[in-house]
Amino acid sequence: MTTDTPEPATTVNDERDQSATLCDAPLPTQPISPSKPRGRALAIAVCALIVGAGFAGLDRVFYENVSMRFNTGSVLNADPYQLTKPFWHVVRKLGAHAYGIIAALCAMVAFTDRGLRRAAASGITVIAVAIFANFAQALIGRARPNQANSHLTFNAPFSGGLSAEGMGFPSGEATTAVALAVTLSCAFPKLRWAFAGVAFLVILARVLPGMHYVSDVVVGAALALFLTPPLLALATRLILPTSSNTASK
Repeated sequence: MTTDTPEPATTVNDERDQSATLCDAPLPTQPISPSKPRGRALAIAVCALIVGAGFAGLDRVFYENVSMRFNTGSVLNADPYQLTKPFWHVVRKLGAHAYGIIAALCAMVAFTDRGLRRAAASGITVIAVAIFANFAQALIGRARPNQANSHLTFNAPFSGGLSAEGMGFPSGEATTAVALAVTLSCAFPKLRWAFAGVAFLVILARVLPGMHYVSDVVVGAALALFLTPPLLALATRLILPTSSNTASK
């Protein structure tokens, strides 16, 4: 006579640990995602290649042949950027400014589990990444395209104090937009491509009118992609503990 050995029950937490999602943060509806060293290495290589090409001259070529033409009036004085400025203004406000951040946090509070704590973790993360980007701008001191005749013009570190006025590397709005898109994608994964699209439009809104070089926005986006997941994970563990941790307290 044989007896069947019962299989060990699989807990909800075990299933969460084995699955893969976008975020590294242990959110209740978003399990932990394993790191992908090869993907990260490839992203770093691509970013370095674009930045290298930009510093070698591509940044200025793009500015003079794309951004300047996009802002140059025609015979009818129809400046393409000015004609579409209301659209880009709305995109920037929703994707990288306080209006969009507040709207995103309110959506988390209203439509996600333990929304208030999730919103707090996300808000702290986005603000921290944005502050880091602006600090880097002031430290590096690279002049914006419309502030100098060369793409290799750098001001002294913190020449304007902690203000990054006139500095462009990395792009603060590109960094903020991507960081916000990442946190929103963690909360609403089904809409992640929509959030990515808004972040991309914010990036376009910075390079097309010539407010930033291409390498500025690329580095800003890369910073957000690499900094947001670990910071969100840390903020989540502190503010939004998992149910198992809560039960053990």
